[in-house]
Amino acid sequence: MWVARDARADLAQLVLDNLDDLTTGILARPTAGTDEDPHTTRPR
Repeated sequence: MWVARDARADLAQLVLDNLDDLTTGILARPTAGTDEDPHTTRPR
């Protein structure tokens, strides 16, 4: 994204925003012992 925007965006902020998105995705992921199909849930 940074290169695609001609390096005009704040690189540190882009990294922090992406880490926030990653953390949100990890925390939202179901954990073992839920009602989800165990064959579709990857082990941690």
